[in-house]
Amino acid sequence: MTTVSSSTSSLLESVVRRVHDISTIPQVALRVLEVANDSDSSASDLKEVMESDAALSARVLRYVNSSAYAVRTRITNLQQAIAYLGMKQIRNIAMTASVAEMFRNDTGWSLTAAPISGNTLFRWVSARG
Repeated sequence: MTTVSSSTSSLLESVVRRVHDISTIPQVALRVLEVANDSDSSASDLKEVMESDAALSARVLRYVNSSAYAVRTRITNLQQAIAYLGMKQIRNIAMTASVAEMFRNDTGWSLTAAPISGNTLFRWVSARG
């Protein structure tokens, strides 16, 4: 039978407590990443997922109608916005929005507000493809 020293036991307990503090990517953003990375998915599939998150949908519409894209007529339809921007850009917007939310706190923005691990951040960046 192996015994664990009290310092090792304390360290393990500390790690277990911190597991609950590690943030995960929000469900809608995760689903957007999955659909956008699926070669069999369409703009309609992505629209269906995004409709459950009004904030993300509004962000995409605001983005596509920004001066960066200089569209001639205002785009108000989410499916048109997805088709115009493309799956990769929608995926990037969803990822950026979810990470940005993690750094928001009651007083504004904070680099220490998000309890994310380096490994989690690495996986998000890697998901960009």
